Amino acid sequence: TQMLLKANEGAGQQSQEQYGGRESGSLSWRRERGETDDPTLGQIITVPEDATQYTVRYSPASDVYTDGTGAVLARGFNSLAYSNEDVVRKAEYDWNMVYLARQKNESISTIEWRVKCARPIVSASLSMLHITFNMSVVEWCCLPTSTSDLTYHEEFSDIDLTLLQGCTEFRLIARMKSVLPADNAWQHTQLFRTKLDGNESPFEICLDF
Repeated sequence: TQMLLKANEGAGQQSQEQYGGRESGSLSWRRERGETDDPTLGQIITVPEDATQYTVRYSPASDVYTDGTGAVLARGFNSLAYSNEDVVRKAEYDWNMVYLARQKNESISTIEWRVKCARPIVSASLSMLHITFNMSVVEWCCLPTSTSDLTYHEEFSDIDLTLLQGCTEFRLIARMKSVLPADNAWQHTQLFRTKLDGNESPFEICLDF
């Protein structure tokens, strides 16, 4: 069977005037509003053994993972993350926006997802959205977990997803970095930015077997 894999990436630069973020309130206040999370490590997205197609999506607005039917798989962005180094969910209630970002005072933050399949992958489509500001950078890596040499790309569409052909387990990594020092530099790299009252899923993995 011929393999077709594609990568869709939405990334953009916006001026500081277009972007407005806030960090205020005590830690407990922000926890109540979902603006900070404690990492949960070692989670793997496991595809059912009898699946011939499988989809997983993440919505930062509802902060849930769903499958292709819309059924909830897990709640909280960390609930299906394999590793998390200083990545938190940020809600801007005054701007009605939500996204994943770096923890404050961290120059580099990384989050990783792993997917395990019972059958070799025949075709796949991945769609990941990020936005950057002020020369900051988001880098992506998507490779079989058996590959030890990790290669990162600033454009998700530059990833060679044909390397997933025939594999049964792969990793997806997002790494956020700031170039310029600033008190609000954590705001300058944002994953999956969407409206708080929206229903978009800017994280999507679709697999065929």
